[in-house]
Amino acid sequence: MAALADAQAARGAASSGSDIAYNSVHIADANIEELKARLANMEVNYKRYQNLLKEDAVTQFQFDQIKTDLDAMRAKYHALMAQHKNNQLSTDETGHRKTAADANVMKAKATLDMANLNLSYTVITAPYDGVMGRRNIEEGQLLQAGQPIVSIVRGNEKWITANYTEDQIAKLQIGKEVKIKIDALYGKDFYGRISAISEATGSRYSAVPVDNSTGNFVKVQQRIPVKIAFTNKNTPASLSLLKTGMNVEVTAN
Repeated sequence: MAALADAQAARGAASSGSDIAYNSVHIADANIEELKARLANMEVNYKRYQNLLKEDAVTQFQFDQIKTDLDAMRAKYHALMAQHKNNQLSTDETGHRKTAADANVMKAKATLDMANLNLSYTVITAPYDGVMGRRNIEEGQLLQAGQPIVSIVRGNEKWITANYTEDQIAKLQIGKEVKIKIDALYGKDFYGRISAISEATGSRYSAVPVDNSTGNFVKVQQRIPVKIAFTNKNTPASLSLLKTGMNVEVTAN
């Protein structure tokens, strides 16, 4: 923040200097126009006195005075032109300093944005609402990128994953209602509806899937995961009793 404020202050000073330089150039332009008009008038008078001198209508002293005034005005005009060029160079310089100040402000803003981004990394936000199941860290412990720190059980959505055998799956379809009994809540019935049926058996998702091409094949009844969602027939109070990992028995009508 301090670096950004300093850069913005420097830009403000450069901007003020640029405005002053531009104003000086405009003043010099006005002075030059005034001198040009006076110089043109004095040149006309000089030619007039030059002709009068030839006719002895004026004295040499008067002519020399006019010539001296003309030479002084020309010198003043050239000096003002030189000053105008100097003001123009100064204006260009302040313009470059303003550009550099703008770049410093942008650099300071980028640095501040990066600092805010790094600060945001110090706050870890859970991807969804739930309950902390296990904490793997302690206060004061240093974290590494990718290190698991907590286990969160999603709290706003509950479902059952039932593993049916191949013989049973033919009788199931999405939308079919089922009755559920939970071992930990003996005597209490829950109601659900099949919301998804896996496209592969559970063994296909294992770390080392079974390969039946070796020749030592023993037929094993496979199981297919089926997702069952709880229906509105269940009260929120009843669903709040459910915990992750409970054993259930599912009966399909």
